[in-house]
Amino acid sequence: MEIGIPQGSQVSLILIAIKTSGLTAWVEVRVSGVKGQSFVDDLGWVTAARDVNQHVSKPEACAGENIDWAARRDLKLDTAKTEAALFNLR
Repeated sequence: MEIGIPQGSQVSLILIAIKTSGLTAWVEVRVSGVKGQSFVDDLGWVTAARDVNQHVSKPEACAGENIDWAARRDLKLDTAKTEAALFNLR
C-alpha cells in the first residue's frame, strides 16, 4: 500500500520546504564558491569561474552532494529532471 500527499497540493509544498530546509547550507559548506537558491521544490546552484572546467566541475560536485544529502534522509531525487546551464561573457 502506498500512502502520501498528492504532488502539488499546498500541504506537499510546505512539507518539502521543511524537509529540504538544510540542503543549500549542506552543499555550500562542501563545495566552495557556490550559492544555492531554491524555490518551492526547485533548486539552482550559482557559481562563477574563470575556467570552463571549473564551471563544469562545481555543478557536478553540487549534484553529488545533493544526492548524498537526500540519501542520508531517505529522500529520492529525480535525477532525470536535472539540467545545467552555462552562461559566458564571451
